Formats: sequence, structure tokens, C-alpha cells
Amino acid sequence: MSAMAWFGKDAEIALSRELTNRTSEIRAYAVYLLGSGGHDSAAVISALGQSLRDEYPEVRRYAAISLGRLAKHPTIAVPALGAALADESDDKVKEAIIYALASYGTYGPEVRPEIEKALRSPNPEVRSAAAFCLR
Repeated sequence: MSAMAWFGKDAEIALSRELTNRTSEIRAYAVYLLGSGGHDSAAVISALGQSLRDEYPEVRRYAAISLGRLAKHPTIAVPALGAALADESDDKVKEAIIYALASYGTYGPEVRPEIEKALRSPNPEVRSAAAFCLR
């Protein structure tokens, strides 16, 4: 599947289909590849945003990393990232979401309180990500 990341629209379609695969490892890998292969259409960004709500933390984490790596379509990605941050309980996923928000360089006023809240996290990596994002 990794070679597919570099084969344009056909790969984008095939990888996007895998985002609903029953196997979490396949979903996580598809999310990762979408972020690695330059697939930055609005449809992909939207699909990655939906993957932020996956039941498995690794899928959510890779979705955040991919959104941060692509840093396209902020009107789609930033609200999805902000909503995900508000609901997220896994610290590694929170950290990835915050760094993804930092990659966009902008976020709405509705997201800032969640980032500020992360400054008070007991997890030092989450606090560090929040400080970086707010710099």
C-alpha cells in the first residue's frame, strides 16, 4: 500500500476507501499515507478530519499528524482539529492535534481556550506542544 501514496488521484481514492476498513492498523496506515503523499484536496482534508473521531487512538494521532503535515484547507481542518482537541483523552493524540494546529499558524478564538487548557496538562509533552502553539 505504501507505493500508492505517490500515484495521484487513483491512490487518493483507494486510500480514502481504507479509512473505513474494519482493521484499525489499515485505517492508521491509510491516514498516514494520505498525509505523506501530497494528497491535499479538500476531500482528503475532510476525510482526515473525520478520522480524528476514530475509536482507535493511533488512527486519530496519525490523522492529526497528517493534517499538520499537509497544512491545507484551514477552514476545514482547523475546526475539526479544535473539536477533536476538546474531546480527546489520549495525551499522545492531544499532543499531535496541538502541533497540527500550530502548523496552520492560525486558529479561531473557539480553539484557543482548549490550547490554553493544555498548558495545565499533567503531561509535559502536551504542555510543551501547547506552549509551542501559542508562541
